[in-house]
Amino acid sequence: MKILTDRIVTARKSHVCFLCCEIIEAGRRYRIATFADAGRAWSTKEHLGCAEIMQSMDYDSDMGYGEGKLLEQLAEYTDDDIDTLVTDVDEQQRLIALRNSIMEG
Repeated sequence: MKILTDRIVTARKSHVCFLCCEIIEAGRRYRIATFADAGRAWSTKEHLGCAEIMQSMDYDSDMGYGEGKLLEQLAEYTDDDIDTLVTDVDEQQRLIALRNSIMEG
């Protein structure tokens, strides 16, 4: 897989985060990346905090980098883990709340 573009932009409208499937609100900064593999190209939009957590994960290539993948792993992270890995305080709080809602079922 090849990364064609990888940038941080400000949302002019709301989008859905590829990693957590939650809304990226208009006015928020987010990561947009474009990839190519086997003759296909696609883009993803990700909360900055989700991208930071995903980059820290230790997973093999068979696990993949798929839609909603962060939700499968987030329950394993403590508040301190999230605070350490995610630089933005609002994103830290959003991810902790998301993790707590996942754990509550």
